[in-house]
Amino acid sequence: MSKQKSGFTIIETMLFLAITGLVFAGVVIGTNGSLRSQRYRDTVQSFVNSLRDVYSRAENIEIADYGNKQARCGWWNNKTSDISDVNGARGRSRCVVYGLAVAIYTNNNESYVMSSLLGGFDEAQTKENLKSTDSSPYDDLLYLKHAGVSEFFTYDAGPSYRWERKGEVKSKLLWGAKVHVLCSQDMVDSGKYDSCKSTDDIADNIGVEMIVYRSPNTGSIESFARYAGNGIINPIAGKSSTTNANDSLVEFDDGIAGEATKLKHRDVSFCIEPGDGMSSSGGMRMVTIDGDASGENAVRLIEADSEENRCNN
Repeated sequence: MSKQKSGFTIIETMLFLAITGLVFAGVVIGTNGSLRSQRYRDTVQSFVNSLRDVYSRAENIEIADYGNKQARCGWWNNKTSDISDVNGARGRSRCVVYGLAVAIYTNNNESYVMSSLLGGFDEAQTKENLKSTDSSPYDDLLYLKHAGVSEFFTYDAGPSYRWERKGEVKSKLLWGAKVHVLCSQDMVDSGKYDSCKSTDDIADNIGVEMIVYRSPNTGSIESFARYAGNGIINPIAGKSSTTNANDSLVEFDDGIAGEATKLKHRDVSFCIEPGDGMSSSGGMRMVTIDGDASGENAVRLIEADSEENRCNN
């Protein structure tokens, strides 16, 4: 009687290896897909956090020490608040920090959020400037305009002879993701923006400029926003210093180029396009800044499956 040998046949071994390979491939593909999705979620959340941080910084402003350098933080009607004899300590400067100037823009296929301190004249000088108007009481925008709010610069008299921005923070979206501005109703109504047929469309080559400030009337943290071509924002926002301290992210445009270019309380919405190595399962997420809201709550993240999301229509 012959003994029967135990073990696996070649066919059984090949089947085992094939099944194991398929399971392993499925795990790798699933893990890679999860990683791509997580990268996208992290990037969107990082963008939201950058915007919320702007509101938080505006609420907790600290004036950085600028030593013996000359500083300039206000510009109105050819008047400026040049300071050369103070060290930036609270109560010793004619400069008042009102909040932050902000630019959200894309340059060379990379998207950024940039902010820097926003300064202007003190209350006494601002009220003197306001005497040229017949308005009373003064709304926030009129007050800020006559306070000469602009970015807070200090002058470096070294080899470069340049004005340096104070309190600058510049963050880039991760993994090559891009921020796209959604068309506003005033863009659609103007007929000047070829890509804006409806508010569900993305505005080509458009960035956003903002003032996030403490209201002189209510004391709350509020914002004004306007739309500007990326080509207008980039030369200023792309540099941390300038030879001309009148270069600023803040422009009190009277709307000569249309309502979209006016600084005003307005809702601004963005679509976040995934970069390489990302996956936006279900569609792009939308981020909205509510122009009538106060503080960090003004920044909202809207999921891809929400009816409020206009990025995937």
